[in-house]
Amino acid sequence: MGKTLAMSINNTAEYLKILDEIAEFIDRDNLTKEELRILNLKKLAVRKYEMQEVTKYPASLSLLDDFHKNKFFLN
Repeated sequence: MGKTLAMSINNTAEYLKILDEIAEFIDRDNLTKEELRILNLKKLAVRKYEMQEVTKYPASLSLLDDFHKNKFFLN
C-alpha cells in the first residue's frame, strides 16, 4: 500500500504561494513521476480551496457559471 498525502490551503497567502510553485513546475520540461505527483497534489489543493471560497460567496458561483456559458462571446 502506498501512502496517501493530502495538501490543504488555509488562506490566500498559501493559495498564492502554491500557484507560484505550480507555475515553476509547469515551466520545466521533463518532470519525474514524483514531481508529477506533487504537481497534481498542488493542483488538487488549489481546486479544493477555490471551491471552498466559491461556496462562501454563492453569487460568485452564479457569475462563474455565466462566464463559462458566455466566454465564447468575449472574443
